[in-house]
This record gives sequence, structure tokens and C-alpha cells, in this order.
Amino acid sequence: MPSKLYFHSPFSEERTYSQNDKALLLSFAMSEIFACMKESSKAWGLPSHKEKTYDAPLNKLQEHTTLLIVAFSEYQEPLLELKEKISRLIFFVSRSLDFNEKDHLKELFFLLEPLIKECSDDNHFLFFLLKNQKDLASLLDPSYLPDLFEDMYGLAEVQTLLCDNFHKKGFTGLIPEITLLFQELQNKEGSL
Repeated sequence: MPSKLYFHSPFSEERTYSQNDKALLLSFAMSEIFACMKESSKAWGLPSHKEKTYDAPLNKLQEHTTLLIVAFSEYQEPLLELKEKISRLIFFVSRSLDFNEKDHLKELFFLLEPLIKECSDDNHFLFFLLKNQKDLASLLDPSYLPDLFEDMYGLAEVQTLLCDNFHKKGFTGLIPEITLLFQELQNKEGSL
């Protein structure tokens, strides 16, 4: 039986993490940062100690970070810092303190950046990044994802890699979506 119950993750501390598991867990964590971008900061964390809901994005991110520390043991230092910054943000929200929302979300994101590069060989994770390109552009900069893909393999190579991979797996219906998303990405890159 697991030593701790996790409400928002199918993973546990006892699990041996494959590369695909790591990428999926990282995408869960990043999704919570994106969720914060879409909500008022008042809804980011547990609003009071009396309330028994843990469905707020920062609470979910805190849980995912606990598991990221286990999954990516070689990145404990930035992940422990991430956990501390999330706790600080939850405190700010719970006390209705003023803070620069976007700057704090950027800090959280950049602490995850080494993990993003670690998961660059997972096609599902690359597709997740591609599908969330608008959130990434809004949080960071429109050139972030094209530059990241260019550094990884090259922009055209990532598109070919994704299309080929999903075609081999029988997900041919995703190929037009991937093509469209890459066109949007290249249009952003061209307009910079």
C-alpha cells in the first residue's frame, strides 16, 4: 500500500518511473501552471485552512512536484526550490497579498525547464508542448517554443518526427492537427 495518497496523480512515490511516465507527470505539472494563467490568482491555491478542497491549481502542482522530485531525482535542487516557491504562492493567495502573477508563474516554469529538455525524446510530450503553444507564448514569449524545438532537433524535424510517430501508431487523424499547429508556430516565428 502506498505511503501517501495522491489525489491528482496516477503515480506514487513507490513507482519506478519510465521516461514516458516522467514526461506525463511533467505535462500534468505544466498544465497546472497554464491553469493558473486562465484563472484569477484568488483561485490558484487553497483559500482557507478550513476549506477541504485541494482542486486549486497550485495545490495540484504542489502534489505533482512531490512526485517530480522522486521521478527526476537528479534534479532535486530546482524541484525543492519549486516546491518552496509554490508554498510561498499558496501563502500569498491565502492571505490575499499582492504579487506579480506572471513573474511568479515564469519562475515556476523556468524551474521545470531542465525537465522539459530531459523529456525531449517523448513524442507525446512534444505534442503536449505544441498543443499548448499559445499558453507558452503568453507566459514567456512567442519565440520560446520555436527556439526550443530548434535547439532540440530543428523545427521541421520535430514536425516530421511527430507525424511519423503518430502515423506508425495508427493516429493518422492527428497529422492534420500537427501540421496546422506547426503552421501556427511558424507564422509566429516569422512575425517576430
